[in-house]
Amino acid sequence: MNNRMPKLLFAGDVMLGENVYHIGRGIRTKFGKQYDKMIPSFIKKQLFDDVDAIVYNFEYSLVPDDFVFDDFEKSIYAAPTNSLEVFPNNILKIVNIANNHFWEKGLEQTQFTIDVLKNKGFCVIGESGKPVVVKIKDKNFYFWGVSLIDWNVPVFTSTYENLLNRIFLPTKRENDVWIMSVHWGTEFISQPNQQQVELAHKLVNVGFDIVHGHHPHVFQSIEKVNNSLVMYSLGNCLFDENFAYKTQLSYMPRVTFNKDVTWEMLRMKNKCYAPVKLEKIAQETVLYKKCKPLSSFKERLIFKKYNMLRKLEYLRHIGFNNFYVYKSMRKRLK
Repeated sequence: MNNRMPKLLFAGDVMLGENVYHIGRGIRTKFGKQYDKMIPSFIKKQLFDDVDAIVYNFEYSLVPDDFVFDDFEKSIYAAPTNSLEVFPNNILKIVNIANNHFWEKGLEQTQFTIDVLKNKGFCVIGESGKPVVVKIKDKNFYFWGVSLIDWNVPVFTSTYENLLNRIFLPTKRENDVWIMSVHWGTEFISQPNQQQVELAHKLVNVGFDIVHGHHPHVFQSIEKVNNSLVMYSLGNCLFDENFAYKTQLSYMPRVTFNKDVTWEMLRMKNKCYAPVKLEKIAQETVLYKKCKPLSSFKERLIFKKYNMLRKLEYLRHIGFNNFYVYKSMRKRLK
């Protein structure tokens, strides 16, 4: 009989379709008929050995497996249902859908994706301010999901200031674990902003054991606050942003829920959209260090740098795309 405590793997952004710069040559084109082979078997074994569940940010829409990707707008940020085979079947998948890409195909596609996820046994969080409760071994896990990036969209959203007023907090018992998955921060910025830090500490103070952050597409840091872990941003897990070194690094804490929360830090390197290397790294190298906040001017410069790298990477591959796609992309970006 296995009496070990629950162990969860946390990951960042997962998008198994193609963004505007990779249409016709990205993840879906390369792995569309074999998503189950996207992660090499030796990496799967190291990642998921003794793991009960993976928690990640689900940032695309599902379409039927026979969907024809012949329309530019309908093709971006969309992938067939067989993309769900990318992670092993024998672990629970907890997916946050409260983000700025999940819903963008409209209400019908949003509901279709939610229905497919639930029918296939995924635990979907981020629909409302109420927690989704999952029992894993002797622990009751309460999961919340929220986006602080968009408003007036068909997923649960809030602001940094009002989040604690908009979620339902039950009475916490001894075997309960509270986890908040939050879409926040600034794209491509490698340190959390002051709003993130302040909200994270408030969440810990009301009882949250894990704050699971995503959206910046690069790793930020991890902070130990009392006996809780704040993962400000874990970067891209599987995402077709292969234009910069940092956007191809996935940081994945593997957390064991003993009386005290213990964790080990895994880092996965992606190349050409797929994982090629997994290594265990020292916790000290990823811990949060208080530093001077970046000015909005500095943040804009960093964003422009990454955007330029993204466009340069695209320009090298224009030959792979027909003129229709190129023209459609230019029209969309105006």
